[in-house]
Amino acid sequence: NNEVKGMFYAWAGFGSRINDEHNSSYHFLQKAMRIGRENENKKLIGLASAWIAWTCGELGLLDEAISHGRRAHKIAEKYKDDHYLHFKSLGGIAQAYIFKGELQQSFSLANALLEYGNKHSNVRSIVLGNVFMGWSEFMAGKYMSAIDFCKNAMQHSVDPYYSMVSKLLFC
Repeated sequence: NNEVKGMFYAWAGFGSRINDEHNSSYHFLQKAMRIGRENENKKLIGLASAWIAWTCGELGLLDEAISHGRRAHKIAEKYKDDHYLHFKSLGGIAQAYIFKGELQQSFSLANALLEYGNKHSNVRSIVLGNVFMGWSEFMAGKYMSAIDFCKNAMQHSVDPYYSMVSKLLFC
């Protein structure tokens, strides 16, 4: 089944990124997107695009990260009940803008994540919104504010992954 195979590659890509294996992540996620395109599976394309946005950011492929994140977000708009796809795509874009030093863009996306999280009671979106507000503040030289946002993210974290993400600025 191609859908299962595509999801396998998508999850392998996600897992590889978590393990700092960014080149492997990129390869797996490209493969997942190809399978999604060949089978016209928008959901698979969206998920792989959202995750590869994060991978591309880590690889310094910032314009590509933004492009993938935007594609995923456009797909997320068709699946209103898929909160994960919505906030994960925005987060990938926000990360790329932070790495590019385009802080107005990252502040705007962080705020969108906070608004979305509060509107839909989605703590992961709230965590990412606070994390990216913190990173944006840090890059702007506002260190105490950055710490406050990241502490707020830590207070909202309900699972190990997002708890870890909220502490990255302190490393």
